[in-house]
Amino acid sequence: MSILVQIRLPDEQVARLDALVKRGVYATRSEAIRDAVRRNVRLSVGVLPDTGESVEEVRAVRRQLSKMNLTADELNDLDTPLGELRRRRSAGRRRATSRRE
Repeated sequence: MSILVQIRLPDEQVARLDALVKRGVYATRSEAIRDAVRRNVRLSVGVLPDTGESVEEVRAVRRQLSKMNLTADELNDLDTPLGELRRRRSAGRRRATSRRE
């Protein structure tokens, strides 16, 4: 049995899903999202203990990430520390500003 789960995704992520479907990697957006969820759950099981402290750590990181308005590439780079992501973003903004001038 399947249960319908509705989600909102940034335009950039939807475009990436559409590109995967267009290239034939997945038949539909739903198939691509299901595969991503399966992979994430498989990697996450047993990694984090189900304790209040670990859950709070994850929530704190999610709050920090949500404030950073990261691109899909940055979010997918899971091994990058938050400080490095912040540095890359500020460097990217400086490059974009200098190109406009």
